[in-house]
Amino acid sequence: MAGLLQTGILQMRRGVFLKEMIKMYGAPWIISFSILLAASVCLAFFQDLRWAVVAFMIVCLAAPMMLMFFYVYHGLRPVTVINTLPHTLCFDDDCIEATIFSECKNRETGDTEYKELSRRRLPYSGLARYKTGLTSILLPFRDAEKGFIWLPVNAFDDKKGFDMAMDRIIKAIRKNYKNIDNEDSQRK
Repeated sequence: MAGLLQTGILQMRRGVFLKEMIKMYGAPWIISFSILLAASVCLAFFQDLRWAVVAFMIVCLAAPMMLMFFYVYHGLRPVTVINTLPHTLCFDDDCIEATIFSECKNRETGDTEYKELSRRRLPYSGLARYKTGLTSILLPFRDAEKGFIWLPVNAFDDKKGFDMAMDRIIKAIRKNYKNIDNEDSQRK
């Protein structure tokens, strides 16, 4: 065992959560909405004005339903919800352990205190290829988990901790894809 790497307490803000979730899963939804809307507007302009009503219905009815499905399906996954709660990530040799906390104020001192609520082990074998951003890394999970863990660049006290965690993640992802390739070649 090479040792544990643990982050400080992390919590994703709502705007960052929405932005990262859209970046991760939103492209097909946005493209399909845009194509339907553009087609309706073009048809309204060139063929019949009633297509403008269709475009209005897409904006007022279909788009909110698509966004609600998008949020419920992707945003409320157990792995993804971890990001919005105060939590720490512990990078072990075989998994990421997320410890979720409850935030409360001490009445006497007024300081914020964290009480542990639960722990969740996320094996590296479920990781897919990570996505990079300007200030964070997204670690998507495939198969049954289907969610993502947000790892900001400043999650560790020093740069060495972040580099070591990413080294473990990259090795695990390479191992996962070698196993997938081996399974595919055995099927043939």
